[in-house]
Amino acid sequence: MNRFAIIEKGIVINVVSANSPTDLNYPASDVIDIGNMSIECGYVFSDDGFSAPPKTKDEEIAAAYQLKMRLTSTAREIISTLQADLLLGEISDDDKARLIEWRAYLRLLEAINIQDAPGINWPNQP
Repeated sequence: MNRFAIIEKGIVINVVSANSPTDLNYPASDVIDIGNMSIECGYVFSDDGFSAPPKTKDEEIAAAYQLKMRLTSTAREIISTLQADLLLGEISDDDKARLIEWRAYLRLLEAINIQDAPGINWPNQP
């Protein structure tokens, strides 16, 4: 059996298995053999091939949340190490400057509103 994508107005509306496209009740122009490709309903089909559908606003916000949490966690880990050195009086001038840069970066991250996704301008790490 082969796998076929049923296309309607450039969008995959179904993925089916059949021996050949003629086994399906669709015009041949609407049936594409996808073999082992990971194509799902909602994918877009054009002359360039298949592409995943655009993310929804909720998906963009969820992705922004995950990225913000990952970047924030990394920044806090670095800051924690530098602050420990500061408290112990073992921090160099260069590391003190790095601590200030990382704290500024963390404040920028914390100010990001993930509801603005996907148009968020993420700050560069120090």
